[in-house]
Amino acid sequence: MKNKIFLFFIFLYNYNISFAEENKLPIQSVNPKDENDEISRLSKENALLELQMRNKFLKEELEKSLKEDAKPQDNKIKDEMSQIDKEIKQIQQEIELLQHKHNLFIAKQADNEEFRNQCKKNFEITNKKNELDAKIELAKKEIELRKIEMARDQVIEENKVEYLENPLLKNGTLVLSDRQIHIGRKINSETARKVENDIDFYNNKNNKLPIFLIFEECGGGYVVDGVKILNKMKYSQAPVYVLVKGYVGSMAAIITTLAKKSFCFENSVIMHHQPSREALFDRSNVREAEEKWKQLKEVWERILGPVAKKMGISLDALMKKMYEKNSKGDWMEYGNEAKKLHWVDEVITTVRDTSVKVKYKDLPKKKNSSKIENKNQKEQVEYVCKLDNTQSFQY
Repeated sequence: MKNKIFLFFIFLYNYNISFAEENKLPIQSVNPKDENDEISRLSKENALLELQMRNKFLKEELEKSLKEDAKPQDNKIKDEMSQIDKEIKQIQQEIELLQHKHNLFIAKQADNEEFRNQCKKNFEITNKKNELDAKIELAKKEIELRKIEMARDQVIEENKVEYLENPLLKNGTLVLSDRQIHIGRKINSETARKVENDIDFYNNKNNKLPIFLIFEECGGGYVVDGVKILNKMKYSQAPVYVLVKGYVGSMAAIITTLAKKSFCFENSVIMHHQPSREALFDRSNVREAEEKWKQLKEVWERILGPVAKKMGISLDALMKKMYEKNSKGDWMEYGNEAKKLHWVDEVITTVRDTSVKVKYKDLPKKKNSSKIENKNQKEQVEYVCKLDNTQSFQY
């Protein structure tokens, strides 16, 4: 009978342990310490249950022995029961402490989850706000850009650039568009590259409308670079017209004369002369001097030959007239006389530049412009066709 009762209580013990394991609260692990506390709490609860079962079993044994008037081992059972009661109280206290920690742990987890959810919501709100702010800024910029475009369109409409295939009006006004190439005081390799590039650029935009090559004051340049410009002008699909505002000489004068169409003012100055050779530390024998003379003569024939042909005279006649006008051979004429000699095609009265939209004082200033200007003022207006490292031809 005792064995059956004991086995029954063991069954209840195991059933309660399983039930406790199945119904324990889920642990949300944050760190190892919290996990250990939870495991310790469950272990204490199992130990408490075991002691309670043991205590109940001993009480029943004691009652049974009293009913059967057995001489007991009452003192021994009582002592054991007393010890078990103490252990039960101690374990209950420990369980209460662990339960308190567990409750704090669960509350902490709940707070953290709520905090995380709140942070997530705040993050989403901030992102949404930033997106809206970005859209607002973009809309503002688009509005400002549109205002600028409308203002620009209005200015262009009021001051529309005029593109005329025949830019010379009957009253002697030359109408310029924005298809302009300006040449400075000297024709060199950089000038040639700029002119060639700009002619290509304007041809790519429109190969019918004229391009204006404008000289303010230019004394000439290297023959090789001048020939590059002449070739580019000659084979350009869009006509390249030359405007002389002030003075052109030497290679610049040849470019003016050989252009498809050229314009100048009545008081503009054009100067033609013979090419010359300059050499650094040149010491030539008779044979070398003869070769250099032949080279110089060929330059004269190739460059000035087309000018003499346009004038309707021979090269010899051109040379004679040069020295009749000036002992150095520098033949200089004003615009109205240059037209009679066919050095320029048209003498104009005024220029109307339809591309000007900004006042001169509002133009951006170039860095070190004064230094560049001073340097240009010191440069001679002689233009050289380099043949090698020691000699070159001036024109």
